[in-house]
Amino acid sequence: MIKVNNVINIDSEKSKPASRFRAAGFVLIFIYTILLPVHALEQSDADDIPHVGKSARNNFANYIYSGNNKAFAIAPGGAWAWSNGLATEEQATAQAIRDCEANNQQRCMIYALNDEIVFDERLWYSMLRPYSDAKMASKAASGTKRGMRFPDIKFKDAKKRKRTISSYRGKVAIVHFWGSWCPPCLRELPGLRIFYRGMGKSLKNKARLIMLQVREPLTDSRRWLKQNQLAGLPLYDSGMKSEDDTSFQLATGGQLPDRDIAMFFPTTYILDKNGIVLLARYGPIHDWSEYLGFIKDAAR
Repeated sequence: MIKVNNVINIDSEKSKPASRFRAAGFVLIFIYTILLPVHALEQSDADDIPHVGKSARNNFANYIYSGNNKAFAIAPGGAWAWSNGLATEEQATAQAIRDCEANNQQRCMIYALNDEIVFDERLWYSMLRPYSDAKMASKAASGTKRGMRFPDIKFKDAKKRKRTISSYRGKVAIVHFWGSWCPPCLRELPGLRIFYRGMGKSLKNKARLIMLQVREPLTDSRRWLKQNQLAGLPLYDSGMKSEDDTSFQLATGGQLPDRDIAMFFPTTYILDKNGIVLLARYGPIHDWSEYLGFIKDAAR
């Protein structure tokens, strides 16, 4: 019995350091979990941010590892901003939206708040609202900014019939300015064709893609599309005949310099059913399919 007690005592003494070690390990794990930040977001979440480019996606990594009371805001067309280190979530949200909207015509919404994605797709596709009625549109100033009545440019359709922007009142208009001499224009055309096909017959009855060539004759534009197996896109004739031809004709009889439409090309405008600018997009669009939801919402 004495030997047994000695063995038990020896085993008990050996077990005490091991028990203390395990306890200390649990304490360290607990402290590590509490004190070090846990990031529920991943860099792959940046790939799901709609409309934004590489810079925004890279900045999202900085956002992930920043302190809490932070918010990441985005807008249709690609504007974005983020804030962190504010006193409350509400302040972070307000600051991110203010910064996002500072140099952007569109309203912004929150994509991520602290360590959670809060993006609401249904709300996102309504971000181009409010849409105008005919009376509101008639009183709007003419121009190219959001909420303005787009200039009533003259052009011809595929059957050489005279048309104007106002000819398509009652339909959403996607007015796209491009040229076969413009490398960024050409790079986005395959995506534009996918978008056009994605509109489907029902949406094409409610919305119209109007492609107007800039600083070249329509024959050059049409030839390039045919050579690159992109025929089928809806080309309209802006009336320009050469690289020296730099103005659009207006329904009023005046002219509009193409640089008043855009400082560079391609440029795209989305107009509501009454010709009011909902979105101006300068430069190539990375993923045209991201705009289908907006067109469907505006064409309801």
